Amino acid sequence: MYVLGLTGSMGMGKSTTAVMFRQHNIPVYDADDMVHQLYQTSAIRPVQEILPHVIENSQINRDKLKQHLAEHPGDLQKIEAIIHPLVRKAQLNWMNIQAMKAERLVVLDIPLLFETGGEKLCDAVIVVTTDEKTQIKRIMQRRKMTLSEVDILLSRQMSDAEKRAKADYIIDTSISLEDAASQVIDLLKKSADFVPSNRWKEAV
Repeated sequence: MYVLGLTGSMGMGKSTTAVMFRQHNIPVYDADDMVHQLYQTSAIRPVQEILPHVIENSQINRDKLKQHLAEHPGDLQKIEAIIHPLVRKAQLNWMNIQAMKAERLVVLDIPLLFETGGEKLCDAVIVVTTDEKTQIKRIMQRRKMTLSEVDILLSRQMSDAEKRAKADYIIDTSISLEDAASQVIDLLKKSADFVPSNRWKEAV
């Protein structure tokens, strides 16, 4: 099974690109969706032990958690220490299931792929990118943020230039959806020659 990592900074078009892979029947693991599921299941008890006030109706209230972390940024590491191992376990379980299904190619859609060392599980990494003007416009529209707020948010992430330098493949979403879809198709055509390393099995 060949494992493609899919990542990109906020506003680059990563989620849209992930949908394009799904449209070609490629299994895609969505890290953000998995975190959302964990907040409703196995992460509740350990989070409750350290931040009981963010629990509401027996679930983690994400708005309360975000507010708490905004006021107490030092607690972010505590939350990450809980969530990251759970996410990694769920990810490896998902990959094992895909391998048992004899899937030839899968995609790991992970926003902080490089930041969390997730590239070590991948045979290759795709970085989704666009020009800075388009990126900022997308973020401001989607999140209703000011330019200064966007600048602060992006300063906390690995830069697009760094990610592109680490990439095996780049998909540029700055032109049009049709152009990006064409790039995905071109990559899938190349995938016939991909040779899996199965390095992800070492982490299972």
